Amino acid sequence: MQITSVHYQKLVNTGNYENERVGAWSNVAEGQDPAEVLAELKLWVNQQLGEDQESREVKSEIARLWNRRDLLRYDLDQLESNLRRARDVWQVASDFLRKHGVGDLAALADLPDLEPERPTGLSDDLELMPEDDEDER
Repeated sequence: MQITSVHYQKLVNTGNYENERVGAWSNVAEGQDPAEVLAELKLWVNQQLGEDQESREVKSEIARLWNRRDLLRYDLDQLESNLRRARDVWQVASDFLRKHGVGDLAALADLPDLEPERPTGLSDDLELMPEDDEDER
């Protein structure tokens, strides 16, 4: 049996439940090894997908990072809101204590039990990013 043509195709998941199929056909010339022709087709198809796959991976990573940034901004907003509420409560408490004759409130602030705790769930190496326009995406 003589093989006169070979075909190779590859199906790649592009994300969002979508796929992309890339393939190629090649005729096998007389005296050519079909296995070598198929190996060349595989190389060519994989090269075609390589750039596209890399581009998709970069875009996916960018989208993941934007999403992470948005989540961190939300967390920061929540923490700032909690801090404002805590300061308001502290102000009410200190006003109450002053009104009832408790003198040096600054000394109370130095007590170890009143030091703020680091919020859980945030990375130690987290740097806050400046606000920017959504158009930069």
